[in-house]
Order: sequence, then C-alpha cells, then structure tokens
Amino acid sequence: MQSFAWLSVFGFVGLAAVANCSSSNHSVFSSGKPSATSVGGSGGFGGASSESGLNLGGASASGGSCSVNCASDFHDVIDCNGDVVESCAGTNGCDPKLSQCANACQVAVDNKLSVGCDYYATYMDAFGGNCFAAFVANTWDVPAHLQVEFQGQQLPLGAIAYLPNGSGPSLTYTPLDSAKGLAPGEVAILFLAGSQGQNSSGEGFCPVPPLVPTLAARTIGTAIGNSFHIRSDVPVISYEINPFGGGSVAVTGASLLLPTSVWGTNYLAVNAHEDNQVATPSLNIVAAENATLVTLLPVNPVQGGNGIPSGPANVPLTFTLNKGQQAQISQSLFLTGSILQSNKPVGLMAGHVCSQVPQGVAYCDHAEQMVPPVTALGSEYAGVMYRPRVNEPAIWRLVGVVDGTQLTWSTAVGGPSSLALGQVVEFSSAVPFVVKSQGADHPFILFQHMSGSQWMGGALDGYGDSDAVLSVPVQQYLRSYLFFADPTYPETNLVITRSPDKNGVFADVTLDCAGKLGGWQKVGDLEWTRIDLITGNFQPVGNCSTGSHEIKSENPFGLLVWGWGTPNTLSFTENVSYGYPGGMGVTPINNVVIVPNPK
Repeated sequence: MQSFAWLSVFGFVGLAAVANCSSSNHSVFSSGKPSATSVGGSGGFGGASSESGLNLGGASASGGSCSVNCASDFHDVIDCNGDVVESCAGTNGCDPKLSQCANACQVAVDNKLSVGCDYYATYMDAFGGNCFAAFVANTWDVPAHLQVEFQGQQLPLGAIAYLPNGSGPSLTYTPLDSAKGLAPGEVAILFLAGSQGQNSSGEGFCPVPPLVPTLAARTIGTAIGNSFHIRSDVPVISYEINPFGGGSVAVTGASLLLPTSVWGTNYLAVNAHEDNQVATPSLNIVAAENATLVTLLPVNPVQGGNGIPSGPANVPLTFTLNKGQQAQISQSLFLTGSILQSNKPVGLMAGHVCSQVPQGVAYCDHAEQMVPPVTALGSEYAGVMYRPRVNEPAIWRLVGVVDGTQLTWSTAVGGPSSLALGQVVEFSSAVPFVVKSQGADHPFILFQHMSGSQWMGGALDGYGDSDAVLSVPVQQYLRSYLFFADPTYPETNLVITRSPDKNGVFADVTLDCAGKLGGWQKVGDLEWTRIDLITGNFQPVGNCSTGSHEIKSENPFGLLVWGWGTPNTLSFTENVSYGYPGGMGVTPINNVVIVPNPK
C-alpha cells in the first residue's frame, strides 16, 4: 500500500485489477483420469485433507465393491478406478454427500464449500479512497452470470463489470457482456462505488464511472450501513479492495470474501491492528437475513452511534440487522478478544481505518480481512513470510480463542508459550516456523503483517507498505486454487506451504505458468517455497506474470499472494502493497463455542 505524498504520516495505496491468463497457462494440467476428493474451499473445489481430522470424504454408493465418489473438480461422479460414471453438466456439480449430480450452488451450501454463489462486499471505513471494487473469478466450467444489488436495488451489470487486460500503465478494461457471462477462469472487476478520474492531488479514482457515489456506500465511523450483494449462478471466488487503483491511490486494504454459505453465529471479534495517532481500528458485522440479532460482549466500552448502542465493557450489547445491512464499530478502544454471537449467520470483517505497523511507524494504510467463525479456526499454522523487500522480518500477531491454550513451536522465534481468551501477542521474525496448540479444542488466530515502508530507519523507503493478512490453518489447506495477482503491482510473490500425506510423502505442486515448483525447504513437518510472478519494472518471470492463475497438487497446501510497489518502476508505485490468502477451507474443524457471558 502506498502513502499519501501530500501528508507527512499517511500513505495511499492501490490493489488492483486483474489480467486474465491465456489458455496456454493452464495447459500444464493433463486430462487423465479425475481423482476422487472431498469437500473443497474458496480457492477452488479441491478439498481440505481428511488427514486433518475432517470427515470430508465423499459419500459412496453401496451395492458393489467399487464405490462411487466425486472427482476432484466436482464435475463428475467417478468410481474407485477413477472412471467417470456420470458427468455433471452446466450449472450442476457432484454432491460429495450423495455422490450424485445436483445444483452446484446448492452443493456449495450443503457441504460448506468456501467457493460459493452468494457474497457481500462491504465498503469499510478508510482514509481517502474513491473507488471500491470487488473481484470475481469463475471457478466453474461454464460461464457465470452475476447479479449485484445495493439497498435492495439491482445494479445494471453492464455498467459496473469489466474485464482487465494487460498490466501496469498499459492496463485497459473491457465491459463484461452480462448476457454471455463471465467465462471459466476469467476475472471480472466490479466497480461498486466511488468517483471517476483524478482529484487535484493526483489521487486516482475509478477508471470507469461507478453508479453509487462514495458517500452513499462507504460507512464512516461507528454506524449501521449497507453492503453490496453479489450473486452467481455457479460457484465463484470473490475478493474486495478498498480503494482500487494501484500506485495512484492510497491506504488500500483487500480481503478474500467468504460466501454466506460458510458464515457462522459464533466469532471471536478482532481488529486488524490497534489504535494509533492518526486512525482507529474497526470491525464490521454483516447480515444476510432480516431480523438478525447480534450480541457482542466487548472487552472495552463501545462508543455507539448511528443505530449502534453504546455500552460498557463486559456487558452484553445487542442490536438487530436486516438483510444486506452491516454494523461498523470504528473507535480508538480496540475490541479484539470480544465475543460475538448471533441468532442467524453473519460475516465478520476485521479492519483498521489506517494502520501503522509497527505501532507509530509512518506511513499508515487501511487494513481489512474477513475472519472465519470459531468452528473453522485452526490449532496449527505455518508462518512463512513473503520474500523480504529488503532484509526486514515480518510482524506476527496471535490472538487466543480459549483460555489455557499451550503453544509449541518448531523453531524458537520469540513467540509466546501460551494464550488466553482474547490475549494478543505480537513479535517479529523472518525465520519460518510452525506453531501448534494442544489440540483442535484450543484454536487460535495468526495474522501476518507487512511493515510500513518507513520502518528500519528508512531502509524500506518506497518498497511496499503496511498490510495485514490472515494466516490459514494447516487443517484448512486445499488441493487447488484459482487465484489472481493484481497487475498494477510490479512485484508479485507467492508463498506456498505443503503438507505430506499419511506416509510422510510430499506431492508436487504445479503452477500453470511455471510447472512443478522447486526450492522446497523444511519447516516443522511441512515444506515451503516461494516463487515470483513479476518483478522489476513489471517484468514477467519466465512464463509467469500477473492475472488469473491455477495451482494444484494431490495433497493439501496453503497459498498466500503478496504484491508491492518499488522505486524501480517508470510509473509511480512506491509505498504500495497488498496481500491475501489465495483461498482457504472454511469447514468446521472444532466444536468450540465461546459464550458471551460476562466474567
């Protein structure tokens, strides 16, 4: 993320558009026989590992020695030899619970797949920002037909949906043909709110005229606002960015969005970082149904307003949301560690108007990450930072979910030995590690932060800026991801961490533009590697570049996507960065419920 050139302490950033890969990028994957798999996740339909303790194997039909299952891409019903018994055509997919074809969107709902057909994008509080956008990638094998609503009104898709082409200064946009739909593997940018053009300070707005003005969509301070409802007729993956625009904008945050089918009713509330001298932490609670009653047990007093009540610490606070509404609490007193309970599923966004990392370091940037419910949080994480921009460490932040959580570390990196409910511990390390609790009934949260570009005495000046990215539990790794890399950033680095099978054997991980990845290094019982897609002055690395990509393996693995700007480009990209998980499983992996009872 970038910093305001016209203010002494802030930064403007831009995550941005995506260019589509050519079809040749996907030619690495041979047709062959499809393999059986389990429930998938948001980066694609390749499922999380059953070895993690999940009962994810597809149901098999009885009546013969050769049972049937779902293929790894969920498009076919196959037998135990991998032969296709039935192909699921069009908008149908294989239901792993029934081992038969059914509506693909309903399959995603019934099986808690974290790709989905129903999303909400929330324009959170941030400095600046005049272009709020969402990215939608089609994970299915037929065109995806999209619908977008705001405040109950459907927006004309042809006016807001565009296909990006190229990268950097050559980036262009082609309107999406809403009748034809979004082709398989393509990514569309939905320009949801903002203004077009530039202001007098050179701050970039949207490249096309959005239909909804910034002030009509963005929630400022503590208030009840509205989210954008995005729907598809086949499973897709979606992200949001605030604001969009690359090097010409500032304070950008981006997040993987989780479909409503994996939302929950019990969360540990978290902010993306703590209060600083220029901006406040925030969080947003999003409702998909009318009459959603939310109860929050806050760790600090809530300073209410605009539809949200005030209340003291350690006293339950309640309010009601209707479909498409979101409650934003933006205040200096942090709420990380508060307990959130609702009578109907909700989505939770951890945010910060403009975070400084480490605390007090210029510049500041907006941060946002969508957080899974408690039952999808893990007890084991791998911590592998992005390729260092210069020679800096990453900042790591752990949050406890259950009292008495004992931690063991593969490597001594300065992390805590225990966590209590709501306890936050931050440390810095460039050394990869694996951290585990004593079991699934002691989940916790791990964030990775990129530091501000003014840290380390200016050694990082111009190279990226502060950001917050949610780490994915090892138990929620997937076998395949359709992801995209923002083409307005000249540096893009992927971090891949893979799990072995039950015999301790690691499977190849294949990236469409690079083939089988190498350079694997040991960390705990896992292995990790990194690969660049683009570097320097927007120079492709080998056959890779930014845009949409597919990455697969026979075994589960984790994927983080990082991008940043540098002083080494002809167009201005300094003090800009972004990062997000390429996807994750959101399957229930524990039975923990944290109850909002006062202590």
